[in-house]
Amino acid sequence: MRAAIALIARSDVPLTILLDILDTLAHRGLGASTEKVLLNRADVDLPCAMIARLDSPDQFIREVACNVLGRSGDSAATRHLLRMIDDPQMTVRRAAGFALSQLKDASAIPELKRQFAARRNDDTNVVWALQTAMQALGVSIDYDAK
Repeated sequence: MRAAIALIARSDVPLTILLDILDTLAHRGLGASTEKVLLNRADVDLPCAMIARLDSPDQFIREVACNVLGRSGDSAATRHLLRMIDDPQMTVRRAAGFALSQLKDASAIPELKRQFAARRNDDTNVVWALQTAMQALGVSIDYDAK
């Protein structure tokens, strides 16, 4: 644990080590600090590594992956984030919506509209995230559409 904490604090730690810390020590108190470091990285391999973690059995890892992908600016993540709006965990669905609002990829508009219409009764946080994503893309929201 002490070694992992020291590594997280370094700016030159290899991405593979950060990912290993996330995967193995996130629930031992290092999840938030590892996420913070990953959010500020621009490694070429980071989007691919985060896309792979969208299939993690761990909801926290999936949520972190959504957050990092949104910050990455890589529109290749769009279709993967759209898939995460169907995740069984509310926190992951919310993170996917906010990540899509950061990416601002217009190709997401049709699916965002569909998901927004289908998820009117979802958790308020998920609905808010979807609204935010649509507004970031300049989509007017029809609250009366079924």
